[in-house]
Amino acid sequence: MQYTDWNSLYNECDVNKAYNKFNSVVTTAFYKSFPMKRLSRNKAKDKPWVTNALKNSSKIKNALYKKWVKTRSSNDEFRYKRYINIYKKVATKAENFYYNELFDKRTNSIKQLWRNLNTLSCFN
Repeated sequence: MQYTDWNSLYNECDVNKAYNKFNSVVTTAFYKSFPMKRLSRNKAKDKPWVTNALKNSSKIKNALYKKWVKTRSSNDEFRYKRYINIYKKVATKAENFYYNELFDKRTNSIKQLWRNLNTLSCFN
């Protein structure tokens, strides 16, 4: 931004045109400095507590939902809602277990605990 020529902005008489020029300069500099990058499917990883069993349960949950939406029967709705309640409980327990193990004071030093916190906070 320091190498940008601001004279055209200062010489502008119309406030709206000056603002539009300023906005375009800042937007261009932003996108040049922070380009958008697409993640491949391999790079977009699952959360660490999602196990293969949870993945399979999620597929079953999605199949039950599709069946319920397609048929709109109350029986399919009941089966889907019962399954999703169980799925949520199991997923929450898996997440809690993962974080309890990650931050267990008996197995980790203070340095390791801070490293784990920085990893979770994306301060790598």
